Amino acid sequence: MGERKSERVTGLFTADEEKMRHLVAIARDMGDVAITMVRTFDPDSPQSVAEQHWQQNLDQRAIYLLQYMNPGGRGHDMRLADQLKRNGIWTVRDMFVVGANHLHLSDLMKGRLVDAAAEAFPDEELKGDPTPADVAKLCNDLSQVTASVVPFHFDTDLPDFRNEFGYVKPYDHWLSVADLLDETNPELSRLILHFDRVRDAAMRFAAEFMAAKNTTI
Repeated sequence: MGERKSERVTGLFTADEEKMRHLVAIARDMGDVAITMVRTFDPDSPQSVAEQHWQQNLDQRAIYLLQYMNPGGRGHDMRLADQLKRNGIWTVRDMFVVGANHLHLSDLMKGRLVDAAAEAFPDEELKGDPTPADVAKLCNDLSQVTASVVPFHFDTDLPDFRNEFGYVKPYDHWLSVADLLDETNPELSRLILHFDRVRDAAMRFAAEFMAAKNTTI
């Protein structure tokens, strides 16, 4: 009985969208199995299956592309991934949003990463300096846009950015443009240098981003 159920689920999962929705309904009835199924496909989402998969691919960690260009080099990849994180690039989406000119890597590593992105995502263009209109094609809203589209610097003299030995450590949270514009959170104004200027720049970006979104609706 268990084997027949497994075959049925596999067959449905590789079928068309309507059958995939039926699969999720079955998975929910099966209890714990539903948790894994719903993470990969949300039957209640207005987005198509293809759109959901595209969004999931963009939200893969940036290290995915580092490993894609350098199979087996995990130690070096982790160091490069940390370097990208310091510049607000945590995911594949962040890299496309920020642009190739702002990866802050050596020319060799940047070239390899750009080539890996082109091979892994042949339908996406990794531009040097994406505009807010370009970013609007990649992100549904400002909560998906890395705050690094707006140049800013943390106040690394604060204890938040120093370890017990006094060395600077990276900020350990991903930030979006929506976070920069969130007036209910005063924490960022304490951590970011010249925060008023940064927020003004974020507001200008947001206005262009929303204008581009409105023209495509």
